[in-house]
Amino acid sequence: MDTRIADVAPDFFVHLFDVGPQKYGDALLCRFGDKTVLIDGGHPGNDRAAQGHPSLQSQIAEVLNQDESQLRVDLLIVTHAHSDHIGCLPSLVTNGLRPTFALVADPKLGWGRGFTQPGDSLPATQAPAKRLSAALREEIHTPDEPAAHLQDFVDAAAALEPAYNGMLDELTADTAVTVVRYIGPGSDGLAELLKNFDDIGLTILGPDEDHLTACAVGIRGRSTEFGDMAERQDLQSDQDVIQTYMRITAAAAASDASFLNSQGAFINCQSMITSFKFRGKTLLFTGDMQLSAPGVSSTKVIDGVERLKASIKDTAPYSFVKLAHHGSKNGFSAEILEDTGCHVFGICGGSTTDQAHPDPLTLQLLQSQPRTHWARTDRNGQSRFIFTGAAAPRITVATPPTDDPKQNGTDLQPAQPAIAAVAPVSAKTETPPEPAPGLSNLQVNRVAGTVRLTAEFPADVGKVSITIEIAGGSAGDSAKDKPPFDRAPASAIELAGGRQLPKLLFVTNRAALQRNVGETEATRVLEAIRRSGQTLIDDVAANWIDPLPAVNQVRRELTLQQYAGVVLVGGYDVVPSQRVNCLPSRLRSIIGSSSQDADNFIVWSDDVYGDFDDDGIPELPVSRIPDGHFAPLLLKAIQAAEVKEPATRVGFRNSARPFADRVFRQITGKGTMLQSHPVVTHTVEEGALRADLLYLMLHGSDSDGTRYWGENNPGNREAMGLPNVTSPAGSLVFTGCCWGALIVDQIASEVVAAHQPANRSPDQSIALKFLLNGVNSFIGCTGEHYSPEDQVNLYFGGAMHKAFWSAIAKGAAPALALWQAKREYALAMPHGQTDPEPEAIEFKILRQYTCLGLGW
Repeated sequence: MDTRIADVAPDFFVHLFDVGPQKYGDALLCRFGDKTVLIDGGHPGNDRAAQGHPSLQSQIAEVLNQDESQLRVDLLIVTHAHSDHIGCLPSLVTNGLRPTFALVADPKLGWGRGFTQPGDSLPATQAPAKRLSAALREEIHTPDEPAAHLQDFVDAAAALEPAYNGMLDELTADTAVTVVRYIGPGSDGLAELLKNFDDIGLTILGPDEDHLTACAVGIRGRSTEFGDMAERQDLQSDQDVIQTYMRITAAAAASDASFLNSQGAFINCQSMITSFKFRGKTLLFTGDMQLSAPGVSSTKVIDGVERLKASIKDTAPYSFVKLAHHGSKNGFSAEILEDTGCHVFGICGGSTTDQAHPDPLTLQLLQSQPRTHWARTDRNGQSRFIFTGAAAPRITVATPPTDDPKQNGTDLQPAQPAIAAVAPVSAKTETPPEPAPGLSNLQVNRVAGTVRLTAEFPADVGKVSITIEIAGGSAGDSAKDKPPFDRAPASAIELAGGRQLPKLLFVTNRAALQRNVGETEATRVLEAIRRSGQTLIDDVAANWIDPLPAVNQVRRELTLQQYAGVVLVGGYDVVPSQRVNCLPSRLRSIIGSSSQDADNFIVWSDDVYGDFDDDGIPELPVSRIPDGHFAPLLLKAIQAAEVKEPATRVGFRNSARPFADRVFRQITGKGTMLQSHPVVTHTVEEGALRADLLYLMLHGSDSDGTRYWGENNPGNREAMGLPNVTSPAGSLVFTGCCWGALIVDQIASEVVAAHQPANRSPDQSIALKFLLNGVNSFIGCTGEHYSPEDQVNLYFGGAMHKAFWSAIAKGAAPALALWQAKREYALAMPHGQTDPEPEAIEFKILRQYTCLGLGW
């Protein structure tokens, strides 16, 4: 097995190419008799030899015994529109590479261009902001790479889209080449292509059009976010671009990496999966398809991946499998290993510092199989799998040994960061950040209505950028200096008590809100929002049956400006909520409508107002300030104070829910966890539930929102009720109580168009009573909740609770913390729950959590 590449030319082999020292990268060539197939093209820089790694064209020429300037293959396949797969193919085509057929990823789908406005053009990639946006689109690179790699990476990312389109134009102009775009304009020649390769059993397993289109929508949504983010940066040079790229990716890694990872997941999940059958052996090529964990919550994509997995299983067993996504844990698993029935694997990739590709668990899984053999280009370099009449191919590699399970990075000294570390900026800063390197003695003083800043810099400093933002006023501010609209009347209220908020989009229907709480009080609330400088939409369609008209109006505004979140003002009869089917069609078809779930997995959700791409996971946090048809509730909630620096905490759980103790321990502050049985409502001491942070894990009811129950309490006495609701202003309540955040009198699954659900009032709801008492946020479920029975592994609600409190501990505002928790939860689904019903519960937990109150 451990022989070097033999100087032979067998007529049936798979050759994995050396893709250099950079991370990631796929490039391989198959020979099936007299047919040759090139799949993907490594990195853009692989057309040049580097650090002992040969150029890609020299490797192809050697394998095929051809001239580097006149490379010929029968079929070129480009699996998807990532830089480390398109790679240096544009350069090779310009310098003479010609396939007879080219089966390529459609660039419009790959960049989401099918969802642009008419006339939308390709990006001006030389502008620094465009270069940063293009870099953020690609697989995340980290500071352990040399500075030259990062510069090459940014250059390649910025040039990729026009280079790829130029390559397709050049190939199309050659009458000897047939170019077929896989699903999309130009896919008409697919039948002819498949016919020409029928003798080598070419099959395209997918993805299908629904799957690809859903990914394209997600790609477009993320591209808009990254573009807006890049435009807000002060970028003057490529050094600025690289520094900012590293700061953003470092911040994502420290908090919510899914913000960046989801873009790559959508692109990876567009990967074309192909199989070939030749001389009784079937081979599978998977691109970067995230078969084990799609990494997005779009039900169309999740369903599409499930269909692909079923097709893979139906086509098994395989004699060779190219592992998906460079052997990452989201591309491979024990289930996939079993479904392929395969014992020979190839892993494409570059850098030996990349500890996630291949993932240590992937290597352990392969090593645990006694009959399994593999080669990996990050350590073995060029690797060839030669098929003869034997059951298993012979593996030859440039650098032995094969079957190497060593984790990357374990035998190397830690690389020095190519760029000085830049501290991530948190969503909410409680204390002044440390001065940037080179800045000392920054002083900020308020004196007689002015703000004086003093700073000292070393004499040799090259460039200084200072951003100054003055927020809020002081007692010395003069009202006569303010414009008339900013001069609050005596009866006016102040949004958030006058404190500064991030830029939010407030949404309501003025007429409906006035109907619920009165014209005077509704006007006071709306004027407070406008006077604060926040954006307000006050005329959304108040159609409780169909939220789509209101959603579309909000989405139009969200494309015009960058917002930190969306705040809905009013109940479901003011800003309609969405009745969400929590389950992808795969699970719904299994479970049907006869589930034991009390909601039939249909819940109320407001997430759609922050969801740009219809994947079920909002791109922005969403909170709702309900009115309860009670003006004091609305007025109190709109003025809510900020959640205080945690000083006190209280928990209250069912005696049969010990997992909550584990969650409670991660909540900062002083306080204890109470247990139901023997504690019941009449034995709870007055003020015992008064705390800055309150965590409730009790039973709730869909028909009675005034009580939460414990386990086995005498006479079925509740554990707590409305009389126990006391909290200081600025506090936060998080619950795992069934229907704890239900603000109407009907669950979503039982609503019929002829009967509009009635709003609950503070005397009918513990959640609304908390808001009336001044809490900033009440986080809870709109449906039946599920708790984990396993006290070691948190799943179901336990995983969501842990993720939420972790975000709070890092300083996130409640609405933002819930948003981050959902994204973290989605990435880890189904938390080990593989049976249909438990997996369905995972989807429900993701969809049903909501933030009531201001949330900021």
